[in-house]
Amino acid sequence: MGKKTDKKSGKSVKKSDLPTKICACCKREMVWRKKWEKNWDNVIYCSDACRERRYKPN
Repeated sequence: MGKKTDKKSGKSVKKSDLPTKICACCKREMVWRKKWEKNWDNVIYCSDACRERRYKPN
């Protein structure tokens, strides 16, 4: 579970080697996910909950 396979080279990629970002809402570190593969540059929030909180006035 800790290793992913790189499609291009077929080699295993450790989870610690995957790219990370900081969530704009909760400031937690989020690690790259397969479902974010095509739009990783546009990912801002770690979850739908953070996305919803961002747009609600305080």
